[in-house]
Amino acid sequence: MDEHESPVVSVVVPFYDVEECVDDCVRSLLCQDFDRYEVVCVDDGSRDRTGELLDGYASTDPRVRVLHTDNRGLSEARNAGVRAARATLVSFVDGDDVVSPHYLRLLFDAHGGVPGRMVAGRTRGVRRDEVESVEWRPAAQGRLALSRDDAIRRYLRWDLGFVAWGRLAPRDLYLRIPFEPDVLYEDSYAFPSHLSALDEVVLLDVELYGYIPRKGSLSNPHFLTHPHLEGKLRTIEHFCDVALAWPPDLRRLTVWRLDRHLLRLAEFSAQLGDRRRAKLYGSLARSALAKDLPWLLRARREEHLSWQLPAASVIAVVSPRLLCVVDRIRRQHA
Repeated sequence: MDEHESPVVSVVVPFYDVEECVDDCVRSLLCQDFDRYEVVCVDDGSRDRTGELLDGYASTDPRVRVLHTDNRGLSEARNAGVRAARATLVSFVDGDDVVSPHYLRLLFDAHGGVPGRMVAGRTRGVRRDEVESVEWRPAAQGRLALSRDDAIRRYLRWDLGFVAWGRLAPRDLYLRIPFEPDVLYEDSYAFPSHLSALDEVVLLDVELYGYIPRKGSLSNPHFLTHPHLEGKLRTIEHFCDVALAWPPDLRRLTVWRLDRHLLRLAEFSAQLGDRRRAKLYGSLARSALAKDLPWLLRARREEHLSWQLPAASVIAVVSPRLLCVVDRIRRQHA
Protein backbone atom coordinates (compact mmCIF):
# COMPACT_ATOMS: atom_id res chain seq x y z
CA MET A 1 0.00 0.00 0.00
CA ASP A 2 1.35 3.39 -0.98
CA GLU A 3 1.80 5.70 2.01
CA HIS A 4 -0.73 8.13 0.49
CA GLU A 5 -3.43 5.48 -0.09
CA SER A 6 -6.14 4.80 2.45
CA PRO A 7 -6.61 1.20 3.61
CA VAL A 8 -9.74 -0.64 2.49
CA VAL A 9 -9.45 -3.21 5.30
CA SER A 10 -8.42 -2.71 8.92
CA VAL A 11 -7.31 -5.79 10.82
CA VAL A 12 -7.87 -5.27 14.55
CA VAL A 13 -5.66 -7.46 16.74
CA PRO A 14 -5.88 -7.34 20.57
CA PHE A 15 -2.83 -8.51 22.52
CA TYR A 16 -2.42 -9.20 26.21
CA ASP A 17 0.68 -10.82 27.71
CA VAL A 18 1.39 -13.00 24.67
CA GLU A 19 4.98 -12.05 23.88
CA GLU A 20 5.70 -15.61 22.71
CA CYS A 21 2.92 -15.30 20.08
CA VAL A 22 3.51 -11.79 18.72
CA ASP A 23 6.00 -12.67 15.98
CA ASP A 24 3.95 -15.52 14.49
CA CYS A 25 0.75 -13.47 14.48
CA VAL A 26 2.12 -10.21 13.08
CA ARG A 27 4.33 -11.88 10.48
CA SER A 28 1.37 -13.84 9.13
CA LEU A 29 -0.52 -10.56 8.74
CA LEU A 30 2.35 -8.80 6.99
CA CYS A 31 2.75 -11.60 4.41
CA GLN A 32 -0.63 -11.10 2.76
CA ASP A 33 -1.03 -11.29 -1.04
CA PHE A 34 -3.24 -8.20 -0.74
CA ASP A 35 -2.57 -4.46 -0.66
CA ARG A 36 -4.29 -1.50 0.99
CA TYR A 37 -4.75 -2.78 4.50
CA GLU A 38 -3.60 -1.77 7.96
CA VAL A 39 -2.99 -3.79 11.10
CA VAL A 40 -4.29 -2.07 14.23
CA CYS A 41 -2.59 -3.73 17.21
CA VAL A 42 -4.13 -3.03 20.59
CA ASP A 43 -1.79 -3.69 23.51
CA ASP A 44 -4.32 -4.18 26.30
CA GLY A 45 -2.04 -3.22 29.19
CA SER A 46 0.40 -6.10 28.74
CA ARG A 47 2.89 -6.64 31.55
CA ASP A 48 5.45 -8.53 29.46
CA ARG A 49 7.33 -7.51 26.28
CA THR A 50 4.25 -7.64 24.04
CA GLY A 51 3.98 -3.86 23.66
CA GLU A 52 7.69 -3.48 23.00
CA LEU A 53 7.61 -6.11 20.25
CA LEU A 54 4.59 -4.49 18.61
CA ASP A 55 6.29 -1.07 18.65
CA GLY A 56 9.23 -2.69 16.86
CA TYR A 57 7.00 -3.78 13.98
CA ALA A 58 5.30 -0.36 13.83
CA SER A 59 8.68 1.37 13.58
CA THR A 60 9.63 -0.57 10.45
CA ASP A 61 6.32 -1.15 8.66
CA PRO A 62 3.82 1.70 8.04
CA ARG A 63 0.95 -0.77 7.80
CA VAL A 64 1.25 -1.47 11.53
CA ARG A 65 -0.25 0.88 14.11
CA VAL A 66 -0.14 0.25 17.85
CA LEU A 67 -2.52 1.46 20.54
CA HIS A 68 -1.37 1.10 24.14
CA THR A 69 -4.27 1.03 26.61
CA ASP A 70 -4.88 0.14 30.21
CA ASN A 71 -5.97 -3.46 30.73
CA ARG A 72 -9.73 -3.37 30.18
CA GLY A 73 -10.37 -6.75 28.59
CA LEU A 74 -10.84 -8.16 25.12
CA SER A 75 -14.14 -6.39 24.39
CA GLU A 76 -12.80 -2.92 25.10
CA ALA A 77 -9.58 -3.69 23.20
CA ARG A 78 -11.58 -4.63 20.12
CA ASN A 79 -13.81 -1.58 20.50
CA ALA A 80 -10.77 0.70 20.75
CA GLY A 81 -9.31 -0.89 17.63
CA VAL A 82 -12.53 -0.41 15.69
CA ARG A 83 -12.73 3.25 16.68
CA ALA A 84 -9.13 3.77 15.53
CA ALA A 85 -9.59 1.86 12.25
CA ARG A 86 -9.40 3.90 9.06
CA ALA A 87 -11.03 1.42 6.67
CA THR A 88 -14.72 0.75 6.07
CA LEU A 89 -14.22 -3.01 6.50
CA VAL A 90 -12.86 -4.68 9.64
CA SER A 91 -11.50 -8.12 10.42
CA PHE A 92 -10.56 -9.36 13.88
CA VAL A 93 -7.60 -11.62 14.59
CA ASP A 94 -6.59 -12.78 18.07
CA GLY A 95 -3.02 -12.04 19.04
CA ASP A 96 -2.15 -15.68 19.75
CA ASP A 97 -3.35 -16.98 16.36
CA VAL A 98 -2.16 -16.82 12.73
CA VAL A 99 -3.81 -16.40 9.31
CA SER A 100 -3.32 -17.66 5.79
CA PRO A 101 -1.31 -15.44 3.39
CA HIS A 102 -4.50 -15.36 1.29
CA TYR A 103 -6.72 -14.37 4.20
CA LEU A 104 -7.49 -10.76 3.29
CA ARG A 105 -7.60 -11.21 -0.49
CA LEU A 106 -10.17 -14.00 -0.40
CA LEU A 107 -12.33 -12.31 2.23
CA PHE A 108 -12.23 -8.95 0.45
CA ASP A 109 -12.99 -10.39 -3.00
CA ALA A 110 -15.98 -12.28 -1.62
CA HIS A 111 -17.29 -9.22 0.19
CA GLY A 112 -17.43 -7.18 -2.99
CA GLY A 113 -18.25 -3.96 -1.17
CA VAL A 114 -21.82 -5.11 -0.46
CA PRO A 115 -23.29 -3.28 2.56
CA GLY A 116 -24.62 -5.55 5.28
CA ARG A 117 -22.51 -8.53 4.16
CA MET A 118 -20.19 -10.57 6.38
CA VAL A 119 -17.70 -13.05 4.91
CA ALA A 120 -16.09 -15.95 6.77
CA GLY A 121 -13.67 -18.68 5.84
CA ARG A 122 -12.95 -21.92 7.65
CA THR A 123 -10.68 -22.38 10.67
CA ARG A 124 -7.98 -24.97 11.16
CA GLY A 125 -6.24 -25.98 14.35
CA VAL A 126 -2.52 -25.22 14.28
CA ARG A 127 0.19 -26.17 16.75
CA ARG A 128 2.67 -23.48 17.70
CA ASP A 129 5.57 -25.60 16.42
CA GLU A 130 4.05 -26.07 12.95
CA VAL A 131 3.19 -22.46 12.09
CA GLU A 132 6.00 -22.14 9.55
CA SER A 133 5.16 -25.39 7.75
CA VAL A 134 1.40 -24.97 7.29
CA GLU A 135 0.28 -25.07 3.64
CA TRP A 136 -2.69 -22.84 2.85
CA ARG A 137 -4.89 -23.16 -0.23
CA PRO A 138 -4.84 -20.00 -2.41
CA ALA A 139 -8.48 -20.27 -3.56
CA ALA A 140 -11.87 -21.19 -2.14
CA GLN A 141 -13.30 -24.57 -3.17
CA GLY A 142 -16.82 -23.25 -2.89
CA ARG A 143 -18.91 -20.32 -1.75
CA LEU A 144 -22.29 -20.23 -0.01
CA ALA A 145 -24.36 -17.04 0.33
CA LEU A 146 -26.90 -17.09 3.15
CA SER A 147 -29.70 -14.64 3.82
CA ARG A 148 -29.90 -13.33 7.37
CA ASP A 149 -32.67 -15.81 8.30
CA ASP A 150 -30.80 -18.73 6.73
CA ALA A 151 -27.66 -17.70 8.63
CA ILE A 152 -29.64 -17.52 11.89
CA ARG A 153 -31.01 -21.01 11.22
CA ARG A 154 -27.51 -22.39 10.69
CA TYR A 155 -26.29 -20.63 13.82
CA LEU A 156 -29.13 -22.14 15.87
CA ARG A 157 -28.35 -25.61 14.51
CA TRP A 158 -24.71 -25.06 15.56
CA ASP A 159 -23.65 -25.13 11.88
CA LEU A 160 -22.34 -21.53 11.94
CA GLY A 161 -19.64 -20.44 14.37
CA PHE A 162 -20.11 -17.48 16.69
CA VAL A 163 -16.51 -16.24 16.95
CA ALA A 164 -15.56 -12.68 16.02
CA TRP A 165 -12.23 -13.57 14.43
CA GLY A 166 -11.73 -14.94 10.93
CA ARG A 167 -14.42 -12.77 9.33
CA LEU A 168 -14.74 -9.56 7.35
CA ALA A 169 -17.63 -7.16 8.00
CA PRO A 170 -18.46 -3.46 7.80
CA ARG A 171 -16.78 -1.35 10.46
CA ASP A 172 -20.12 0.38 10.99
CA LEU A 173 -21.58 -2.89 12.32
CA TYR A 174 -19.14 -2.86 15.25
CA LEU A 175 -19.54 0.88 15.82
CA ARG A 176 -23.32 0.49 16.12
CA ILE A 177 -23.11 -2.72 18.16
CA PRO A 178 -19.82 -2.69 20.09
CA PHE A 179 -18.59 -5.64 22.12
CA GLU A 180 -20.01 -5.74 25.62
CA PRO A 181 -17.40 -4.67 28.21
CA ASP A 182 -16.74 -6.59 31.40
CA VAL A 183 -18.28 -9.86 30.22
CA LEU A 184 -16.50 -13.13 29.56
CA TYR A 185 -17.39 -15.09 26.39
CA GLU A 186 -17.76 -11.80 24.55
CA ASP A 187 -17.88 -13.51 21.13
CA SER A 188 -20.78 -15.71 22.12
CA TYR A 189 -22.48 -12.73 23.74
CA ALA A 190 -22.11 -10.37 20.77
CA PHE A 191 -22.67 -12.63 17.76
CA PRO A 192 -26.49 -12.92 17.93
CA SER A 193 -26.76 -9.10 17.85
CA HIS A 194 -24.26 -8.79 15.01
CA LEU A 195 -26.01 -11.54 13.04
CA SER A 196 -29.39 -9.84 13.46
CA ALA A 197 -28.00 -6.60 11.99
CA LEU A 198 -26.63 -8.22 8.82
CA ASP A 199 -28.32 -8.77 5.46
CA GLU A 200 -26.17 -11.66 4.28
CA VAL A 201 -23.40 -14.03 5.36
CA VAL A 202 -21.05 -15.55 2.78
CA LEU A 203 -19.17 -18.72 3.73
CA LEU A 204 -15.99 -19.65 1.86
CA ASP A 205 -14.93 -23.28 1.68
CA VAL A 206 -11.27 -22.66 2.38
CA GLU A 207 -9.19 -22.62 5.55
CA LEU A 208 -8.07 -19.06 6.22
CA TYR A 209 -7.62 -18.78 9.99
CA GLY A 210 -5.18 -20.72 12.15
CA TYR A 211 -6.44 -21.20 15.70
CA ILE A 212 -3.64 -22.08 18.12
CA PRO A 213 -4.89 -23.56 21.43
CA ARG A 214 -3.17 -21.99 24.41
CA LYS A 215 -3.55 -23.16 27.99
CA GLY A 216 -4.79 -20.36 30.19
CA SER A 217 -6.69 -18.54 27.44
CA LEU A 218 -10.37 -17.69 27.86
CA SER A 219 -11.47 -20.68 25.79
CA ASN A 220 -9.05 -22.98 27.64
CA PRO A 221 -8.75 -21.68 31.23
CA HIS A 222 -6.62 -23.31 33.90
CA PHE A 223 -9.65 -23.42 36.21
CA LEU A 224 -13.19 -22.06 36.28
CA THR A 225 -14.22 -19.17 38.52
CA HIS A 226 -17.42 -17.35 39.35
CA PRO A 227 -16.92 -14.77 36.52
CA HIS A 228 -16.87 -17.64 34.00
CA LEU A 229 -20.30 -18.82 35.12
CA GLU A 230 -21.65 -15.29 35.41
CA GLY A 231 -20.40 -14.58 31.89
CA LYS A 232 -22.15 -17.68 30.57
CA LEU A 233 -25.37 -16.70 32.35
CA ARG A 234 -25.25 -13.17 30.92
CA THR A 235 -24.68 -14.66 27.47
CA ILE A 236 -27.78 -16.83 27.89
CA GLU A 237 -29.91 -13.87 28.99
CA HIS A 238 -28.72 -11.71 26.10
CA PHE A 239 -29.29 -14.52 23.61
CA CYS A 240 -32.91 -14.82 24.78
CA ASP A 241 -33.46 -11.07 24.44
CA VAL A 242 -32.12 -10.98 20.88
CA ALA A 243 -33.94 -14.16 19.81
CA LEU A 244 -37.33 -12.62 20.60
CA ALA A 245 -37.09 -10.67 17.33
CA TRP A 246 -36.27 -13.70 15.19
CA PRO A 247 -38.87 -15.48 12.99
CA PRO A 248 -41.40 -17.55 14.99
CA ASP A 249 -40.69 -20.67 12.91
CA LEU A 250 -37.20 -20.73 14.43
CA ARG A 251 -38.49 -20.96 17.99
CA ARG A 252 -37.74 -24.66 18.56
CA LEU A 253 -34.28 -24.25 17.06
CA THR A 254 -33.77 -21.28 19.38
CA VAL A 255 -34.39 -23.61 22.32
CA TRP A 256 -31.92 -26.07 20.76
CA ARG A 257 -29.19 -23.43 20.77
CA LEU A 258 -30.19 -22.12 24.19
CA ASP A 259 -29.89 -25.55 25.74
CA ARG A 260 -26.35 -25.94 24.41
CA HIS A 261 -25.55 -22.86 26.51
CA LEU A 262 -27.41 -24.32 29.50
CA LEU A 263 -25.47 -27.56 29.18
CA ARG A 264 -22.22 -25.62 29.41
CA LEU A 265 -23.55 -23.76 32.45
CA ALA A 266 -24.42 -27.09 34.11
CA GLU A 267 -21.00 -28.50 33.26
CA PHE A 268 -19.24 -25.37 34.56
CA SER A 269 -21.21 -25.54 37.81
CA ALA A 270 -19.83 -29.02 38.49
CA GLN A 271 -16.26 -27.68 38.22
CA LEU A 272 -16.65 -24.54 40.34
CA GLY A 273 -14.88 -24.57 43.69
CA ASP A 274 -17.49 -22.40 45.42
CA ARG A 275 -20.07 -25.08 46.21
CA ARG A 276 -22.83 -22.64 47.21
CA ARG A 277 -22.65 -20.83 43.88
CA ALA A 278 -22.12 -24.11 42.04
CA LYS A 279 -25.37 -25.45 43.47
CA LEU A 280 -27.21 -22.25 42.52
CA TYR A 281 -26.03 -22.25 38.89
CA GLY A 282 -26.43 -26.01 38.57
CA SER A 283 -30.02 -25.95 39.84
CA LEU A 284 -30.88 -23.13 37.44
CA ALA A 285 -29.45 -24.99 34.44
CA ARG A 286 -30.96 -28.37 35.36
CA SER A 287 -34.42 -26.92 35.93
CA ALA A 288 -34.43 -25.15 32.54
CA LEU A 289 -33.10 -28.24 30.73
CA ALA A 290 -35.80 -30.43 32.26
CA LYS A 291 -38.54 -28.06 31.11
CA ASP A 292 -37.07 -27.79 27.61
CA LEU A 293 -36.67 -31.51 26.95
CA PRO A 294 -40.02 -31.90 25.06
CA TRP A 295 -39.03 -28.96 22.84
CA LEU A 296 -35.64 -30.54 22.17
CA LEU A 297 -37.22 -33.81 21.11
CA ARG A 298 -39.58 -32.07 18.69
CA ALA A 299 -36.77 -29.94 17.25
CA ARG A 300 -34.60 -33.04 16.83
CA ARG A 301 -37.35 -34.82 14.91
CA GLU A 302 -38.43 -31.87 12.75
CA GLU A 303 -34.91 -30.68 11.91
CA HIS A 304 -33.34 -34.16 11.67
CA LEU A 305 -30.79 -33.33 14.35
CA SER A 306 -28.58 -35.58 16.44
CA TRP A 307 -29.67 -37.32 19.64
CA GLN A 308 -26.54 -36.01 21.38
CA LEU A 309 -28.05 -32.82 22.84
CA PRO A 310 -31.25 -34.42 24.26
CA ALA A 311 -29.18 -37.28 25.70
CA ALA A 312 -26.67 -34.89 27.27
CA SER A 313 -29.56 -32.83 28.68
CA VAL A 314 -30.98 -35.89 30.44
CA ILE A 315 -27.55 -36.68 31.91
CA ALA A 316 -27.14 -33.07 33.09
CA VAL A 317 -30.57 -33.12 34.78
CA VAL A 318 -29.55 -36.27 36.64
CA SER A 319 -26.04 -35.07 37.54
CA PRO A 320 -23.85 -32.28 36.08
CA ARG A 321 -20.81 -34.14 37.46
CA LEU A 322 -21.76 -37.20 35.44
CA LEU A 323 -21.99 -34.96 32.37
CA CYS A 324 -18.39 -33.85 32.96
CA VAL A 325 -17.24 -37.47 33.18
CA VAL A 326 -19.05 -38.41 29.96
CA ASP A 327 -17.65 -35.37 28.17
CA ARG A 328 -14.11 -36.19 29.34
CA ILE A 329 -14.44 -39.75 28.00
CA ARG A 330 -15.82 -38.48 24.70
CA ARG A 331 -12.92 -36.05 24.27
CA GLN A 332 -10.36 -38.78 24.98
CA HIS A 333 -11.83 -40.97 22.25
CA ALA A 334 -12.52 -38.22 19.71
